[in-house]
Amino acid sequence: DMLYFSASQFVGASPHAGGLRIINVADATKPVLVGSLDLSPGGNIPWKGTGLALAGNRAFCLSSDGVQIIDVSTPTSPTVQSLVPYPSAFGPCQGGTAIIEADLLYVGAYCEPPNGQGGLAIYRRR
Repeated sequence: DMLYFSASQFVGASPHAGGLRIINVADATKPVLVGSLDLSPGGNIPWKGTGLALAGNRAFCLSSDGVQIIDVSTPTSPTVQSLVPYPSAFGPCQGGTAIIEADLLYVGAYCEPPNGQGGLAIYRRR
């Protein structure tokens, strides 16, 4: 009954940095925001991507610096457990995609030059 999504950084009109949003959709005609967690991008990198993968009580949200691992066991109060940085060759990233398959997390991240290279990283979930 819960919808988890990653919001991009809003530029200009909104003060929110973007991040995780959790919405109760038990009644599809009346969705209710039950929890959120703003994730500020690193430095002055405009965050455009919305990579998110969910496994059990953990959400894996991409940020400009790496993968934020978030405990969502209490949807009204998601909390960051840790940050797993991207490989140093990536540089500061601006978006990407996250996919979980078995015990692996696949991350494709992109950057706009000259900020960095981006690339594909594969992490083993523990």
